[in-house]
Amino acid sequence: MILRHILTENEHGHTLMAIDWYMLDENIPALHTFTWHPHAISLGYLQDTSGLNKEFIQKSGYVIARRPTGGKAVIHDGDISIALYLPAELLPRRAKDAYTELSDILREALFQLTNLPLSRTAEDEYHKHEGCFTSSTGYEIGINGEKIAGIAVRKTRKGMLMHASIRMKPFPPNAGMVFAPPEVMKGTSFSQHGKSFTPEDLHHTILKIVKETYGLTPQIWKIDRNEILSRYINKVKAL
Repeated sequence: MILRHILTENEHGHTLMAIDWYMLDENIPALHTFTWHPHAISLGYLQDTSGLNKEFIQKSGYVIARRPTGGKAVIHDGDISIALYLPAELLPRRAKDAYTELSDILREALFQLTNLPLSRTAEDEYHKHEGCFTSSTGYEIGINGEKIAGIAVRKTRKGMLMHASIRMKPFPPNAGMVFAPPEVMKGTSFSQHGKSFTPEDLHHTILKIVKETYGLTPQIWKIDRNEILSRYINKVKAL
């Protein structure tokens, strides 16, 4: 089985999420590693926008994009993001087991890159918050209990898509103002632990682990970004 992979740096959030919607809809085993420009907020595919401070967001220049995965709003400013989609035949049948398996791939990659003691986060009133990094589930990745990678998934009959936002730098001081009412940003970042790696480092580390785990054959994914964006623009635009 072919695993397509693409590294997209400093791209507009609508284009990034259009690629991932396409990956999910077309059941394409793929790894997409990316960074956002300009800074952005991604919303879960069912998340309402009523909990956002739209005036602050507009003044601050954030792009709003809707993910094909679930979960809460993620602020993409100082992070590296990934999308990993695998078909159902490669994954455990139960959604929680598949979620755990995919998040373990990311945790192993981050450990190989940093040699830091990474663990699961603890449940932290996740459903009471609008922000991914203002609370935690029990499946995400942390250091000493502090979240360093937020994870969201979407499972269909055909497979599972995992999104992850890996914090490389601390959030800006006023980041919690994107929510209404404001929320307190939590967690930590790799820079606060004296560690750094590039999107390319992360991409190839995950690629190697997925290849070894599932016996897939990596292949660079060449796509027409403009065509995919035009196809999915109504899904990715949240406001």
